[in-house]
Amino acid sequence: MKRFERSALRTAVGVEWAGFLLAGAEGPSMNGSRAVVFALLCCFALVSGVAVHAQTGGESTMSVTGDNGTAEYLAPPSSAVDRSESATATLDVAGAVGDNAIELQTTYQRVNFQRAYRNAESDTERRMVLRNAATWYSERTDRLERRQRTAIRQYGDGEIGSQELFRTLAAVDRGAAAMESNVGWFENNADDLGMSGVRTQLNTDRVRLLTLQSPLGSTLESAFEGKRTLTVHTEVSDNATVLATVETDTNGGQTYLREAHDPSARSIGVPDTYDGDLSPALDRIETLYPWVTDNGSPTVDFLGPDRARLYRFEYDHPHGTLRTYLDGGSEDIVTEIQRNDPEAVPTDTVETVDGDLLLRVNTTRAGGPLGVTVLNETSGEPVAAAVGVNGREVGNTDGGRVWTVGPRGTVTVNATHDGRSLSITTTLQ
Repeated sequence: MKRFERSALRTAVGVEWAGFLLAGAEGPSMNGSRAVVFALLCCFALVSGVAVHAQTGGESTMSVTGDNGTAEYLAPPSSAVDRSESATATLDVAGAVGDNAIELQTTYQRVNFQRAYRNAESDTERRMVLRNAATWYSERTDRLERRQRTAIRQYGDGEIGSQELFRTLAAVDRGAAAMESNVGWFENNADDLGMSGVRTQLNTDRVRLLTLQSPLGSTLESAFEGKRTLTVHTEVSDNATVLATVETDTNGGQTYLREAHDPSARSIGVPDTYDGDLSPALDRIETLYPWVTDNGSPTVDFLGPDRARLYRFEYDHPHGTLRTYLDGGSEDIVTEIQRNDPEAVPTDTVETVDGDLLLRVNTTRAGGPLGVTVLNETSGEPVAAAVGVNGREVGNTDGGRVWTVGPRGTVTVNATHDGRSLSITTTLQ
């Protein structure tokens, strides 16, 4: 693809977060409406102004690394990985119910705030409602961040298992998405009333909520509801996470999905190094992702106010897509999402033969795509075989290739066809 010119990037950039006009329920009467306003004013502390939380990350837990001939990726050094394993997300009624409860609670609170605002009789009352709403959104965002970090720490320490970690990550994703989707209504009204401090806080929290969302969240929810079985490779390092899986669409196509999140790279209350200028931000991305930037064209925008700004870069490249978020204060990557066609990614090949059966394993790296094919060694035609990795069933070749995510360390791949089994052991780092 042809790369965008820098001048075109400056012209085309769109500043995110246009407000969402969300309709709220109207009160049955003026008396009832006044009661709602009064209750809200009593439930929340009266504040004269709203301050943006100062939050600066320490040294980043992860960095961008790369393999020759494919997209670079955000990852912790292998020596810093606290826990690494592949596990299956399965039916989980508690997880599904918990996700719905968070969304309902968020919707209920949003409607109450909007009703109180619409029924307020003066700008003073309206400002009060907006201050209280901003405080509520900020506190709820804090709680979601703490909940996520606590679960990651507990998982890394071996205190909880994969299913509980998945449940928490899915719940945080659902809550963050619900809040982020409607906070713009309050932000727009704060702007109309000249409440720049409140607007800045809401805008900051909107970006914080964005980085709490997970592309795997809805997929995990469908697994909790029993609609699919999902195998996820998980790695944690301090409070940073990497999740990877292979999704199969209704046509049988397979996509390698990987997301990495490093909260230590996030800076809030720190001036934007790039000052809203896309050119030096793009220079930084080109340094971090040389293969991607040499082989793709970006879509770029920036999100949030000066002291909480993220730069979002999206690339289409020959192996798939990359979306990455650069922190304007730390100049490091906070969140990265990759979707790749595993058939297009360069791999190494190991094989073994037993009689007329050949087992072929295509490998990349720990946490990367791993493909398994079983062939008739004489004819070269693929045959159907059940495949397992380190004793865990991952699927059936169905006369083609089955893709999964390669574990870290020693990897044993088994394939069984017509009662006959073949095995290969290799190591992935």
